[in-house]
Amino acid sequence: MNYVTPYPRQAAEAGDQLEIRRYDLGELLAILRRQKNFIIGVALLFVGLALIYVVFAQRQYTAQTTIIIDPRRLQIFRQDSSLTADPVLDSAAIESQIEMLKSDRVILAVVKSLKLTEDDEFVGPSTNPINIAIQSLTSIFGRDAPGSEEVLRMRAVAALKDRFEAKRIGLSFAIGISFTSRVPAKASLIANEIAEAYITDQLASRYELTSRAGTWLRGRLNDLRHEANAAERRLQEFKADNKIFESSGKLEVEQKLQEATTKLGVAQVDTAVKKAQLEQIRNAVSSGNPEAVTAEALNDPVVALQRNLYLEKSKEIAGLTAKLGANHLVTQRAIEERRNLQTNLLTTLRSIETLKAGEFEAARTSEASLKQEIEFLQAEFSRTRQMQIQLKDLESAAVSFRALFDTMNQRYLLAVQQQSFPVSDARVITDATPPLRPSWPKSPLILAAALVFGIGLGGLIALIREILDNRIRNVRQLRDATKSEFLGILPVETAREPFDLPILEEQIGRAAQLDQTARLFKITKTNAAFWRVLRTPFSVFAETIRKITVSIDVERMSRDVRVIAMVSANSGEGKSTTTANLGLSIARSGKRVLMIDGDLRNPLLTRSLTPDAQEGLLEVLSGKTSFAEVVWQDELTSLSFLPTVLLSQPKDTGRYLGSAAMQRLLERLGQHYDYVIIDTAPVGPVVDVRAFAHLIDGFVLVAAWGQTARADVAAVAEANFIQKKLLGSVLTKVNMRSFQNFDTYNHSYFTEERRA
Repeated sequence: MNYVTPYPRQAAEAGDQLEIRRYDLGELLAILRRQKNFIIGVALLFVGLALIYVVFAQRQYTAQTTIIIDPRRLQIFRQDSSLTADPVLDSAAIESQIEMLKSDRVILAVVKSLKLTEDDEFVGPSTNPINIAIQSLTSIFGRDAPGSEEVLRMRAVAALKDRFEAKRIGLSFAIGISFTSRVPAKASLIANEIAEAYITDQLASRYELTSRAGTWLRGRLNDLRHEANAAERRLQEFKADNKIFESSGKLEVEQKLQEATTKLGVAQVDTAVKKAQLEQIRNAVSSGNPEAVTAEALNDPVVALQRNLYLEKSKEIAGLTAKLGANHLVTQRAIEERRNLQTNLLTTLRSIETLKAGEFEAARTSEASLKQEIEFLQAEFSRTRQMQIQLKDLESAAVSFRALFDTMNQRYLLAVQQQSFPVSDARVITDATPPLRPSWPKSPLILAAALVFGIGLGGLIALIREILDNRIRNVRQLRDATKSEFLGILPVETAREPFDLPILEEQIGRAAQLDQTARLFKITKTNAAFWRVLRTPFSVFAETIRKITVSIDVERMSRDVRVIAMVSANSGEGKSTTTANLGLSIARSGKRVLMIDGDLRNPLLTRSLTPDAQEGLLEVLSGKTSFAEVVWQDELTSLSFLPTVLLSQPKDTGRYLGSAAMQRLLERLGQHYDYVIIDTAPVGPVVDVRAFAHLIDGFVLVAAWGQTARADVAAVAEANFIQKKLLGSVLTKVNMRSFQNFDTYNHSYFTEERRA
């Protein structure tokens, strides 16, 4: 037996190319729709498990007490801390208090107070399987003997921590303390006891802290008092030794230098003003224009009177000139009077100029004197600068020691006050009461979570199943795998139709055309699937068979295509059924068609159509008989059929199919028949098709829906002896109801009930 696994490289590459893809939203929804029954089953399974848990789970009750943190007394050592202070309490401080609530010190105090080491709920055997397993493992490492006081205390503390919870309520200063127990009264009792233990621990810690702080502060105060007095004594001695006197907090020379600098600035401004006034008056005198007299000169009443008389006389001259003319006697007399007024005004301004010149010289002399004084003071100040630095250091040390002493003294007094009157930072505002309803199990939440988890897990598993499914499920996958024309789908027959085949008018005289020497075969109920194209001529199945015929005829327009082979990757994909229906469909149209059973491994067509055949293809190829002696004909359509009879399994089937005798037979049959259709062995497991592929004019690839792997189909389609001769591909055994979930195929035009 020549069984092989052909084309491993091509199959692997094709499989990789087919699997690496992305799914859009529509495809994901289609997957969920296809797998809805599986998803619903998984969801119901988890809901059932959750329901069982809810029914048999141990009821737990949770009680809660509420305490509030007083932010006014959290930090007793702050300088602004007091009973009436209101500092800001941040989230970190609240979280710190919560951690203190959860500390072993508080929990252990509750265990001792309520004697929980004697309570079976805390130290008894665990009912949780996980805890039982953990206890069994830890017992191997040789810990304390079971039942000892230390072990019981540790177990009670651990059990109390597991059922105890403390959390901040919103953004407030309140902390909720909740505890869960099997008994409602016990839950409220322990919650209240935890709050009391926390407050008691706060008071004890506060008293211990203030006692230690008071002792330390008392010793530190004595040291600071001596250091502050010594610093002040050194400061006074330095001032006395260096004759440093201060005024307004500054050295005397520094104060004089500042005053002299201020006077110099005033003197410089006064000099500049007097210089500007002098220059303005000189400009007015030199120009001879009384109207240019400055505002400073107008402060003199004589100058102001003379200027006003001059301006009035100018207005009078302007009026006379306009009325009488410039050469009139009256006008000339007025002009002479204005000239006398101008002369008097300029004389007055010259006397003011002399006065302003004296004032300017006096201002310059005063400014120069101040500059000399400042130079002297700066030299004196530079000599005392080093002493000033030492003085600042001594003053700073004295002030620092005195301030530190005062601060420590205040805190010591506050610590003594807190020690005598300790105040807790927290107080209970709501006591816990026995709960009326169990807090666990929360049936609606558990069932809803189980439903959501079941749906999610079911959907995830369904998606993984779809991704791992490498079988042909839709038209796109087949087209991508074969890289050829898609010829249609052949639906699986869902219900057996009544076996009736009316004789058409063109078939009435066809019996006369039959070869009287040929053997005849006819339709039987056992092989009705091979004749489906005749039983349902207006169905999707029949339309696909006709499309295969059209594709063959179109290809024959460009080249000679007479020998057509039906191929598939594996066995059981509907190849023989497709071959028989294609042959009958073409023969019914009046063409000369020969169908050959070329599957020398499993001749299904021969067993189904001509079970009585004694000789066939192998005998013709070996020369034991002639073609005419073994050919059969259908009595309705005149379809010729060359069977294959296996009396024993040939050792090398490829030798027969690829022989020169096979080539001569096909050449002779091609001259006599319009179509020669060969049903071949599957390409995947055997090499028969490869052996005689060079004798085939065209291949039609058949793939079973939901059965054939995409990699197998791609390997067959990409084989070098098939690829260039591939006419198209057909999807067989399609369940139309399920197919709608994978692809859209408009088959509403067709019907299975219509007959020829």
